[in-house]
Amino acid sequence: MEFQRRGANWSRTWEYSAGLNWPRDADRLPNGNTLITDSRDNEVVEVNSTGDVVWRRSVPLPYEAERFGSGVESTGGPSATSAGLDSVSGSSGQATPLVATKRYLPDRVVNAVSFVLARYPISPASVVAVAFAFGATVVWAALFPRSLRSLVQIHSF
Repeated sequence: MEFQRRGANWSRTWEYSAGLNWPRDADRLPNGNTLITDSRDNEVVEVNSTGDVVWRRSVPLPYEAERFGSGVESTGGPSATSAGLDSVSGSSGQATPLVATKRYLPDRVVNAVSFVLARYPISPASVVAVAFAFGATVVWAALFPRSLRSLVQIHSF
C-alpha cells in the first residue's frame, strides 16, 4: 500500500494485493515498477504499472529487497498518483485461512504458524493427517486414562 499526506490526513493512494500471501516490503522503482517482497511465498516480485508481474525470483523467506542502482529505498521512484497507477487487488491465497484464525487464536500463535508454513509448506493432506492423529490421541487418552498414566510412569525419570 502507498499512502500520501493530504493536509493533516493520510490517504491510501495505491494498493497491490493480487496473489500476495505475506508482503513485507514494497519500493517504487525509478521506472515506475514496484518491487515487492512476499515472505510467505518465498519470492521477490516486480510488478509494472498495470499490475502484471514482470520479474520474479525465489528467495527463502525474504524480508526486504532493494534494486541495485536505484538508491536507498529506491530513491526517485514516482508516487502512485504522479505515475497514474491504479490499485490492483485480488485473492491473497493461502494467507486467508490464517488471517481468519486471528479471531480465535492469539497473534503469537498465528504468526508462529505463518512463519513455519512459509519455511516448510505443508499440504492439506498433511494437515488432515496431523489433526486426525492429534484427535485420535485425545480420544485414546480419554478412553484409556490408566494406560496413559502407566505409559508416563514407565518413561518418567
